[in-house]
Amino acid sequence: MDQFMLEKKSRKNSTTLVENTEVARLIEKVTTYLTVRGIPKPNLVAVKATKISLSNKGRLIEPGALIVPLGEIVTTSRAAGVEVLEKGIHILELLSGLLFTIEDNMQIRPMFLLSHGEQRILDRLTADLPMLEQPLDWFMTKNSLPRWSGGYYLNKQPPLLGRAARFIPKEINLSADVLNKLQTIPWTTSVINSKLTMFNQAKLYFVWKYDSRGRGYSTGWPLNIQSSQRVKSTLSLANKEIIDNYDNLYIAIANHAGKDKLSWEDRIEWTRSSLNTIVDGKIKWDEPHLGRKAVKALLDTIDNKPTGYWITLDATASGIQIMAALSGCRETASATNMVDPAVRRDLYQEVTDAINDLCTVPTTRKVVKKVVMTFFYNSVKTPERMLSKEQLAAFYEVIQQIFPGAYKIMEIVNPLWNTNGFHHKWTLPDGHVAHVPVLGTVKYNTPYGGIYRTELVTSPNYRSLLPNIIHSIDGYIAREMIRRCDFELIHIHDCFGSHPNNMSAIAQCYREILAEISDSTLLNSIVKELSMGKSWFPIFPSLKHEIINSSYMLS
Repeated sequence: MDQFMLEKKSRKNSTTLVENTEVARLIEKVTTYLTVRGIPKPNLVAVKATKISLSNKGRLIEPGALIVPLGEIVTTSRAAGVEVLEKGIHILELLSGLLFTIEDNMQIRPMFLLSHGEQRILDRLTADLPMLEQPLDWFMTKNSLPRWSGGYYLNKQPPLLGRAARFIPKEINLSADVLNKLQTIPWTTSVINSKLTMFNQAKLYFVWKYDSRGRGYSTGWPLNIQSSQRVKSTLSLANKEIIDNYDNLYIAIANHAGKDKLSWEDRIEWTRSSLNTIVDGKIKWDEPHLGRKAVKALLDTIDNKPTGYWITLDATASGIQIMAALSGCRETASATNMVDPAVRRDLYQEVTDAINDLCTVPTTRKVVKKVVMTFFYNSVKTPERMLSKEQLAAFYEVIQQIFPGAYKIMEIVNPLWNTNGFHHKWTLPDGHVAHVPVLGTVKYNTPYGGIYRTELVTSPNYRSLLPNIIHSIDGYIAREMIRRCDFELIHIHDCFGSHPNNMSAIAQCYREILAEISDSTLLNSIVKELSMGKSWFPIFPSLKHEIINSSYMLS
């Protein structure tokens, strides 16, 4: 491979596509071959087949790994599974001898093998990279296909992620305004990677999309806002500012050192008293990459230099916070820092201590956090797997006392599962529609053996409904945060990132939105929509005033 192209420019002169010239010639050859034989969408089929063949690095390929995706490209989402597989098998057999051979045991053997170095480069550069120019605004087209347009200029994709996207109606109402606002934020990177140096010192942008519930995601690999702390530490806001409040930076430094359970005042004091040790690099970080970046921002601030460093504030158990707001339960709200402004509570440690008071063998906060988070999303197996029988009995006793409101929400939502439905749909206050298909794996017997495909199914398993509803409200909160803040703000679900100067405004906005939810009829609205107007329950009390005056909902 002699050359890589990062920029393939459209009329709008945008960086959109990465291709290797030899791979491009192979794709062109396959496209022509398929076109002559009347295969629909020949270029898409050629790209997918070539990518699967090359990415397997010479290893044998299971037939279903080619048959299913190729068949899905040339059929509609309403096509029966048999039709999808028939089309896929037809394309597979056409490509035999061109991209791969079909062995006697019906396994697929790729005909092309890249060198190790070429394969590594291809793995990185065939992903959806950030853009060097601002992405196109998302909008719904009126009379053309695809129904949604936006994001990358040439690499046309819908604003929906995941395997569920294929089964979501094309006319679904999505909050494009938030995606578009997030896509206007310019970034810079200090990534040290010889294959990604084109991004160094340049402004870059991320394309944003939703999942079926309305949670937002930035796209891009290996560079992504929603990545590891090491990757996030390489990204900075391009629009730099001078930090005008040292306390916000001190809090960020303390958070990176694992002091986020302390009060605001204690975090500030800890950083001040540890400054020499911190600047000398002798501190023990929980998040070393982000911690060192925060120190660099501090040194820049001392020198009166603007910085693109961005601070993040996390919700303290956002799922249970949302359940507290919906239920009006003061006990649940208090445990998640929604009531008492003077106390920074750590609900996971409190649950751990309460369990250990009742047990002969103690458990740990790390275990309990996983158990609490999954239990209130209807998991039974995780608590049983991670706790002993004695600890499990204590766990159930403790959480009923601490989180009665969350229990109430579970009792209300779980019966709303439609065992005969292929999807569940509800509307959020901003008009965004959560449309969540019920998906399962279906087996088909073919000449190439048993092939499995993800399809719409009916199911008696109700457990996904509650977490999907809570995540959809979590997505709504994030959208409202982006809309209401007049500064550059991004989110990683219930974690919000911006310049340190904006920390107080972020916390205040979050409180206001949760207060509105507590004062609303949102839960009743979702229940009525899911039950087609058959279910109703009394409106719960509002915690609006307590939430507005809280201090540690984000920490």
